[in-house]
Amino acid sequence: MPDDKVLDELYPYPRDPKFHPLACLFFNMPHLAVDADGAHAMAKWVFDHLGCAGPGTAAPPTVKYDALGGSGAPHEFGVWIKAEDDRMTVQVTTPEKDLTEMDEAELAEYITHAKAALVAKRAGTAKEA
Repeated sequence: MPDDKVLDELYPYPRDPKFHPLACLFFNMPHLAVDADGAHAMAKWVFDHLGCAGPGTAAPPTVKYDALGGSGAPHEFGVWIKAEDDRMTVQVTTPEKDLTEMDEAELAEYITHAKAALVAKRAGTAKEA
């Protein structure tokens, strides 16, 4: 398995614990369309059954994942970029309003925006003021 620091640089987005820890490496792979279950199966095959080493164990990675402002989920659009390139910056805004005045739909949207901002902060892609 790779060093967590290496994996966090390659893919700094939330990972679902029900999937193989390296399944994210197969999300939106060029020339290969797989869903989350397919990525999980590929990771199990390559890293568990074939015994291949993890990213960064033989040489530094030359690519990293950019969720392009999304959460990094496998069903969202994202791309693999050169390791030295910067990920797309993200700015998440929400209206200034008393939260207790919001209806349930507005609160749900607010929470969604807050989660997106948190992902951007963790990935280092939040637009600086």
